Amino acid sequence: ADCFDACGVMIRRLLETLIIEAYEARGWENEIKDSNGNFLMFTDLVAKLVNTPKTKVGKTTRKELPTIAVVLNNCAHNRTFNISKTQLVQYQATIILAVQELISLWDIRKP
Repeated sequence: ADCFDACGVMIRRLLETLIIEAYEARGWENEIKDSNGNFLMFTDLVAKLVNTPKTKVGKTTRKELPTIAVVLNNCAHNRTFNISKTQLVQYQATIILAVQELISLWDIRKP
């Protein structure tokens, strides 16, 4: 059905959730909340992740994820933007790497 925007939105949601889970697991959740106690928006979460030295994500994730976050935000919020399969494939390796690093940071295996 070529639902590439839907795929982009789901990837965005996955990354957003993993960032929040990783911060909560470490007891750092207040660092990603605004003054009202709400979690930051997706691009702000990504910026916090890649600009915080204690979040142990690699150089590729730190460099590429902010750009990918903007693209994925457009999948969710821009009515005229339609991501293509080629674009998704272009970002695939970095997305996989970021997901694996966030799962590791979250340490989901701990009870």
